[in-house]
Amino acid sequence: MNDFDIIESQLAKINELRNQVEGIEKTNFNNVNNKTIIDKNLEISISSESTLQERYKSINLLYLVGQKKLIREIINTQSPSNLTNLIKRMINTPPIGDSIEKMACNRNTWIDESIWQLSKVSSEDNSDNTASSDINDKDKNLSEILELLNHYKYHFDSSLQLSGAINLSIGMLNNSNKEESINSSSSPK
Repeated sequence: MNDFDIIESQLAKINELRNQVEGIEKTNFNNVNNKTIIDKNLEISISSESTLQERYKSINLLYLVGQKKLIREIINTQSPSNLTNLIKRMINTPPIGDSIEKMACNRNTWIDESIWQLSKVSSEDNSDNTASSDINDKDKNLSEILELLNHYKYHFDSSLQLSGAINLSIGMLNNSNKEESINSSSSPK
């Protein structure tokens, strides 16, 4: 397999995910704002047993939720380990679809609320005289998240351009596939 085949294969996978996310975007927004559906997708997105594709779809569905009050309500019920996993997965999962800017904004809300809740739980636990090993684990989690956020911040400015470039590449690939099919159907046999 040459480099072009690998790139074409990856673009096809991205295109498939994009089509699935666009299908989710067209879902009735009442369903997207349904707490039960959001909880289920949150579970899928942080589960180690779910496939990468399932997590990607679930996280992108979470990015469609823009109600801060609802996000906060859901985040407040999560354990610190779930919040840590959610933050890590969201930092590493860019939004894909037609409304990338809105989804990126919602993604930031999810990350902000998760970090706020995680730091709140951490400070409450520190005041309860917890064992030093527990505090060290929490500090390690927070420092790991901080490192990921620094990496995320570094790439955030270019993330919308990158998503635009991916969408443009997919569009170009789709057009070349259409041209090939038109040329092959119109060529004499």
